Amino acid sequence: MEHIPKGEVLPFLDQIKQGLRVGGLAIVDVPNMDWIFAPHERYMDFTHEVGFTKESLRQVMNNCFSDVSIVPSDHVLSNNPLTIIKRFVGRTILNTLLVWSEPDGIGNPLWARSIIGLGYK
Repeated sequence: MEHIPKGEVLPFLDQIKQGLRVGGLAIVDVPNMDWIFAPHERYMDFTHEVGFTKESLRQVMNNCFSDVSIVPSDHVLSNNPLTIIKRFVGRTILNTLLVWSEPDGIGNPLWARSIIGLGYK
């Protein structure tokens, strides 16, 4: 949906809703603008028209679907032990600093590269 102009997002979601049976589920996966590297994600692709946070994705999906939930998703999986250790150490240090500097900030999906919106018809 990040490639769709802002004015066309709600009509797009409405069309998805129209294609669902009653009780059907729409799954929307978009880059997470709360992610620690969100500026890169937002502007790395010239065709990105809009960015979404968990709040803005919930806001647009609530316009079309009756039951909406937003789930952070970290698609970056690695079995490389060095990568796993570096990620753990980096996240531990940054999480500690975030809690110290802004206690409410830790609730953001800072480490999730994308967010998934689930909406039921």
